[in-house]
Amino acid sequence: MLKPRGLLAGYIIHTPSGLTPEQEQEAVDLGPSAVGAERSPVDSATMAGFREVRAKDVTDTFLESLDRLLSARLSYEAQLRELKGDEAFEEDQADSEGKRRGVLSGLLKRSFIVARK
Repeated sequence: MLKPRGLLAGYIIHTPSGLTPEQEQEAVDLGPSAVGAERSPVDSATMAGFREVRAKDVTDTFLESLDRLLSARLSYEAQLRELKGDEAFEEDQADSEGKRRGVLSGLLKRSFIVARK
């Protein structure tokens, strides 16, 4: 719960507008489970009663962070497999690789949202 005039800020992975139903489904398969929202993050925040909603596209830096994460995991693969197990390591890598493919194919975006209640 936010007090009146409270500020909410955070990152969200979402789909760009104008995707076909097939592209939307592929984005859902590649991204996080809640990526398939019918409205843009700004529209969703406005409908939830937020005002002064602003969004900044940070997809480029998200892609850079995914690349670094994938590389770092490979650098520490043996230790991570020992610590987390093979299945968890492979799931983490597949998740990040899927998001990366989604960004590169234009199906996933990441935005920084700031909204006031």
